[in-house]
Amino acid sequence: MNRKKKKFSVNKLRLTNHFIERYHQRVLEKSPKNCNRKSVSRDIRSRLTHYEKQSIILLANCNKKVSIPLGMTYTMVIKNGTFVTVY
Repeated sequence: MNRKKKKFSVNKLRLTNHFIERYHQRVLEKSPKNCNRKSVSRDIRSRLTHYEKQSIILLANCNKKVSIPLGMTYTMVIKNGTFVTVY
């Protein structure tokens, strides 16, 4: 059997402005004035483990809110393929 593995891409998922601001404040500990979508997606890609990426791929399009851990300290909330917030 030849199975194709789904590759993780933050670009396929939407990042809300609220998520980007909270990510800058809480995770990057920077001022949300200089919010940059590209730097957030790059940082998410580097911080997530393989298993966290796979769980996002699996659960991202769920109609309910899904909480995914980010490292050992933060939690991301995803709903309908959209990153909602991080705490």
